[in-house]
Amino acid sequence: MTFLPTTIFFMHALFHACQSEVVRVTPYTTNSCPNGQGFQKVRANITSEVVDKINSCRAEDGWRKILDIDMSNPSDSCPEGLTLYTNPFRLCGRTQSNNYDFCNHSIIAVNSQFYTKVCGRIKGYQENTEYSFWGRTNIEQSYLDGVSLTYGPSGTRQHIWSFVTASNTAGTGTSYCPLPGANIPSFITNDYFCDSGAFPNATTQNGVYVDHPLWDGVPGGCDGDSNIPPRCYVNSPPWFHKTLPAATNQNIELRLCGYSNVRWGDTLIEEIELYIQ
Repeated sequence: MTFLPTTIFFMHALFHACQSEVVRVTPYTTNSCPNGQGFQKVRANITSEVVDKINSCRAEDGWRKILDIDMSNPSDSCPEGLTLYTNPFRLCGRTQSNNYDFCNHSIIAVNSQFYTKVCGRIKGYQENTEYSFWGRTNIEQSYLDGVSLTYGPSGTRQHIWSFVTASNTAGTGTSYCPLPGANIPSFITNDYFCDSGAFPNATTQNGVYVDHPLWDGVPGGCDGDSNIPPRCYVNSPPWFHKTLPAATNQNIELRLCGYSNVRWGDTLIEEIELYIQ
């Protein structure tokens, strides 16, 4: 492949301006670095929406990677504590059980390194019906359908970020993504993403809504009703940044939770990237 000198100069400048690695450029177009947080890549045919964002949470910026999983890579494995499913494709979920309202968890080691910031992204899929917060408020329990990131041992968990999976269409109940000003568990403050893969005429394979990945910032899902204010793009997914109230060297806990038993609804994970600083 041959690059013109102007192309080489542009790529060189982009690397240095964004201080992050450039991956999966084609078929995306790139924007400038927003607020020093890396550069955004937008689908060429959806220029108004961000579908991926390479942020400053990369090792060369002082961030240390603690987890990087892509289940489309056959050599990657689910985090310990989660179960591998292969239909419709390789995804990580909760263990098959007839129990309701439970979590499976995985401990992500930080190797005693102190950190004050956490950054990352998770890409998931919805299986059947999910219920958002559904009125649950206790961080020590299954307080959401989706993924919870916390630090600290059981009984003293501290919230980092919540990745919430909501019901099938835009609505105003507690099983949907919260509207602006809606009541959510107080410990979350505003540190969450919410999305839904289920929308009218969505395609399912083995019960999994494959058309719309969760928390990727792409239109669809719970904002399928244009009369409802957008709520799936609160905090600009896919990347989150969290500054902790104090430095800690406690491991991070990933919990995959759901109100239903696994046969009736679940959140499935395909990709996870987590960094600390």
